[in-house]
Amino acid sequence: MKIALISVAKDDPSGKGPIGFLPLFDGVIVEHQLLWAVQLGAERIIFLSPSMPGALLQYVDQLKDDGVAAEIVRSAADLMQYATATDEVIFIGDGILPRGEFLDILADNDRELIFVVDNAEQYSDFELIDLNHRWLGVATIQASRLAELADVPDDWDVGSALLRVAVQAGARRESITGTAIANGILAFLQNDDHIAEFEQKRLRNPERVEGNFLSRFLFQPLQNRLIPKLWRMRSSAIYVKVACVGTGLFGVLAAWFGLTGTALILIFLTSVIQDLSQNLTAHRPVSKGRKWLASGALMLATLGLVLIVKNESSLSILWPNIVVLIIVMASLWLAKFRGKDGVLDLIKPDISLIILLFLCFHLLGLFSVGLNVMALFGMAFLIADQIIVSRAEEKRLVSAD
Repeated sequence: MKIALISVAKDDPSGKGPIGFLPLFDGVIVEHQLLWAVQLGAERIIFLSPSMPGALLQYVDQLKDDGVAAEIVRSAADLMQYATATDEVIFIGDGILPRGEFLDILADNDRELIFVVDNAEQYSDFELIDLNHRWLGVATIQASRLAELADVPDDWDVGSALLRVAVQAGARRESITGTAIANGILAFLQNDDHIAEFEQKRLRNPERVEGNFLSRFLFQPLQNRLIPKLWRMRSSAIYVKVACVGTGLFGVLAAWFGLTGTALILIFLTSVIQDLSQNLTAHRPVSKGRKWLASGALMLATLGLVLIVKNESSLSILWPNIVVLIIVMASLWLAKFRGKDGVLDLIKPDISLIILLFLCFHLLGLFSVGLNVMALFGMAFLIADQIIVSRAEEKRLVSAD
């Protein structure tokens, strides 16, 4: 079993509490550290905190309520009760955010290792190992080594003691270049200045660049500007969820009363706000609320579209149009699992794009035509994507032979 040991032992120099709970625009530092550990396969999260601050106690209680195996220990002597000798421990220091290539390196690793950088003046904030290397605050060791920390005095830094144990055990050193650090493979966040610089880089180079052209070139640039402001507003995530449900319900009501244009606009806003809500909490380890909100928004959009089709169809073509709508929604569901990182990604149909196109056809007085075009578009995307995937698989098999 993999265990993540996250240090929450150091306080911010300006007196704002533990470094791990300094806020980023999409959560606090420990939330990002926990998500990284979970992505790596950690099944248990242990927070190391001699002082046991209230924010940490509340956060761990929240994690436990959501089914995450999380614990708090005060000292090195308490660690062994949560690990067996065969477990692997991944240590993450205070304010350290490993990213990118770290996942690939550790996913393929079966040895004890420490991550280091060459000893240079610009890396003086990192702990010095010897004349050649400084430690980057990330290490992986066997849990059996934790017994060697049992006698460490409570006023010692456990991270430093763990580093000494790893070095004495001959752990492999994985050197990270200065260029990789400058490009963001690891963030060292110890105060507000570090965080401000880190956030500016993230907003200039957002990690989440996916979806079709509508999402990439309209929604995501707008969200990159809006999300940092929303995170500074108390309970903004709740307000966004209420807005999502509210616009969906009003969209259904507008469709019920035959206001097709208004209904389509409100349903389109529902899909946009739902995407915003998902990105607003994208780095949180608890995702139950996001899943329910996404399902609810899709159900409201579908109900609204059914009512719109009913209002816009004569009795003779009502059921054929309902069947076509079912084809459209089925193609959206299937497309969700296709075209990822593919050549057709930019035109991948989703609910926002479909509703926007429906609105355009409605304004032109061609709703029924638009409905059939959307069905053909969805099926054409699936067929073309399958052809591309099949050809890529054939090339892979030929090259393997």
